[in-house]
Amino acid sequence: DSRDWVPTTGQAQWKQVAIWNVISKRVTWLTMDSRWQDLERNPTPSLFDVDQLRDYK
Repeated sequence: DSRDWVPTTGQAQWKQVAIWNVISKRVTWLTMDSRWQDLERNPTPSLFDVDQLRDYK
């Protein structure tokens, strides 16, 4: 795994992570872009709504 971070504030976010599937012997590689603005806003409950997440396109 690797992370982006801002040394002046100490904030860190995931950048890349590898997930190993021991059954299929395959790797899933996730790459995320860091977004540093609007971090002070609280997430709304709709971000964690299972129905919305399932139907997200």
